[in-house]
Amino acid sequence: MNAIRLGVEVRESTMRDLNPGYSVEIDKIDKSRWHELLKEFDDATFYQTWSYGEKFWGRDSLSHVVLTHEGRVVSIAQVRILRSPIPRLGAAYLNWGPLWRRNGGTVDMAHLRNMLRALFNEYVLKRKLNLRILPKIYLLAGGDDIRGLFLEEGFSYSPDHLRTFAVDLSPSIEVIRQNLHKSWKGSLKFAEKQNLDVFEANDAGQFAIVAALGKEMKDRKKFSGGDNVAALEVNSDLPKELRLKIMLCSHQGEPVAALAWSNIGKVSFPILGGTGHKALQYKASFLLFWKMVEHSKEKGFSFCDMAGVHEKRNPGGYFFKKGLAGKDAEEMTYVGQFDAYHNYASFFLFKMAAATREMLINGTKTMKAWVTSKLSRRAQGTKSSQDKLPSPGPTKAKSLTSR
Repeated sequence: MNAIRLGVEVRESTMRDLNPGYSVEIDKIDKSRWHELLKEFDDATFYQTWSYGEKFWGRDSLSHVVLTHEGRVVSIAQVRILRSPIPRLGAAYLNWGPLWRRNGGTVDMAHLRNMLRALFNEYVLKRKLNLRILPKIYLLAGGDDIRGLFLEEGFSYSPDHLRTFAVDLSPSIEVIRQNLHKSWKGSLKFAEKQNLDVFEANDAGQFAIVAALGKEMKDRKKFSGGDNVAALEVNSDLPKELRLKIMLCSHQGEPVAALAWSNIGKVSFPILGGTGHKALQYKASFLLFWKMVEHSKEKGFSFCDMAGVHEKRNPGGYFFKKGLAGKDAEEMTYVGQFDAYHNYASFFLFKMAAATREMLINGTKTMKAWVTSKLSRRAQGTKSSQDKLPSPGPTKAKSLTSR
């Protein structure tokens, strides 16, 4: 790690040139053009849309980077700027990016390398910000090469603690279904026999139903994360090609469940959803999640990501998603978290502030989970004198719409 820090500090006083043929533009693009560019990348996501950043972070907190090679756009990144009243304590935060895998093209690591240089030069050297990147690339074959590239370009590494499950969509849909966990497959078969009607939500009235189902689920589970209403507002602001796929499930005309997933790039994942009380009776969630897998397979996606799991904090959701991922599913991790900084003192203070915030969030979530569990046991008449408050774990799982 000392070698990595030394490499960063040596570069503090000098920018590293981009390779021949590459050029970069910072904050010279408008919203419409940005959304057009997103359609050109296999690694595009809902979280890199201009509309999402504007809604959740604010227009003045956004910065956009466009890298070209011989006049062709090869990589883009939407960065969130976190300003601080204390000099040199601000940060540039890039999640689910940069995007550098063009549609149907070969993967060229030089595009990623030069984007990292452009990001470092602009935000660390020029603006004197701490730069944090969580690219959300699966740690599969080639993952070590990507991590090594970040290190070569002056970034320090730490694990990305978010865990997930993912459905590999390369086999046939019949094989994917056969690979479902036995209990998950049984629940899906049950749901398919309940005369449930699944249809796409397209108008404001249906979106209001989706939001209401999400609120009902959050109230029932005492869950405070996520903001379905805000996510739906983002979706309405997007061009049609970038919008979420939003499905409603009803029984005898009564809406009982909803699910919406990211529908761009090559990896789909749930963004928002909700279940009414009757959805549990009909196992409607199993049917909706299976529809997401089927649709993603039909569109030629590579994976269907389950958008994060936490076994202790949400055991029900954990085993639900694990069952969908398959009989032998194992937790998947991302390639890592990468940081670069102008000087170590400012980075130390930035890390302390980030760690304190994370500790408060985890502590609050753990307390809510404990209180909910205790109230549930009391309601069932199963009081226990052995209740103990679980200690917060290091996992940084986040709510779907807080990324």
